[in-house]
Amino acid sequence: MSIPQIDNRRALPTMVAVLAAVLFAATTILVPVFAQASPSPATGTAQAKAIDDCLKADNVWVFVITEDETVLSNQCVDSPASGAEALDKAGVTVQNNKTGLICTMNDHPATCPKTFTGQYWAYYHASGAGAPWEYSQKGADQYKPAAGSIEGWCYNKPKTKSCTPPKLAAGSAEGSSFNLTTAHSTGASSSNNGVMSGPVATIAVIAVIVIVLVAALLVRRRHQS
Repeated sequence: MSIPQIDNRRALPTMVAVLAAVLFAATTILVPVFAQASPSPATGTAQAKAIDDCLKADNVWVFVITEDETVLSNQCVDSPASGAEALDKAGVTVQNNKTGLICTMNDHPATCPKTFTGQYWAYYHASGAGAPWEYSQKGADQYKPAAGSIEGWCYNKPKTKSCTPPKLAAGSAEGSSFNLTTAHSTGASSSNNGVMSGPVATIAVIAVIVIVLVAALLVRRRHQS
């Protein structure tokens, strides 16, 4: 029994159509996901208003960001007696090292380093919207945040001496905008200035595969003609 031969001239348009359909489907599914992660003017407006309302009510804003711009806290807390209590009210879980300094927040890093690696949680305060960050001269247990102020924490990148939290868009003051968090969702929000590369990378890979396959089919067709 002989195996029927496939007419490459007829198969080529069909295969191209199938590959194009795959690329279109992937784009349709993934582009909306990317769009949701992209910066939105509404996010900046929401943060600026939320901080403004928080500070005007004599509450305290708590902002915590990691070295890869993952936001662990970006929210308002009421009347914390200390910087440590402000973190607790914001839903940020901390661990302290032997000297009493905070060495991990929301399992970042996963455990307190046994020896100092050069990375640490730096503690700052800002007196109000648009005010510059001031490095804390006291630990979180000893410092009492002023009503209407902002608490800031950042974790420095490897091989850098320290870090400073980004200036936040607050009220009429310009600055960086991030997704807001709640005490039950801290750690889940990422920097609004970051780029979600996964969907874009996936679409690019699919597009390259389609192009390579179509090119291979065209070359094969020319050789057989």
